[in-house]
Amino acid sequence: MNYTLSLPTRYTWIGLAVFLPCAVLGALHLHLNVELSWLSLPGKAGDLFHGNRNFTDELALSGAIVGLLLMSFARTRQEDEFIQSLRLQSWHWAVLANFVLLLIAIWTVYDSHFLEFMVYNMLTVPVIFLLRFRYLLYKNRSAND
Repeated sequence: MNYTLSLPTRYTWIGLAVFLPCAVLGALHLHLNVELSWLSLPGKAGDLFHGNRNFTDELALSGAIVGLLLMSFARTRQEDEFIQSLRLQSWHWAVLANFVLLLIAIWTVYDSHFLEFMVYNMLTVPVIFLLRFRYLLYKNRSAND
């Protein structure tokens, strides 16, 4: 069986360890404007982006994306054709759900709240994939027992 784009199983836990603190930091930054002082760089007057720049949000979002991708592309303990089929179905389902949510938001969310929604929307595909894939695995294992 071809395992392209698959990581070893342990990367699920590594991804979770990266995702959780970054997701918490991102939520704190987005809702409470928490910034880590050691991620600030002073800007110069002639810079394109002048003033103090803080990279807390960049770190949080990048970490959340990397963590979700590590979890999404990690193999299960027993990877076979059936698991690959569940994985593909879950990706299809996640992409469809993502675009349905986006269409709903386009017509119902306005102003700065739309930008906030789009930040969360960047993460919906891997989150929905992981939830659906793990649910299908659980359901399949429960049916086999």
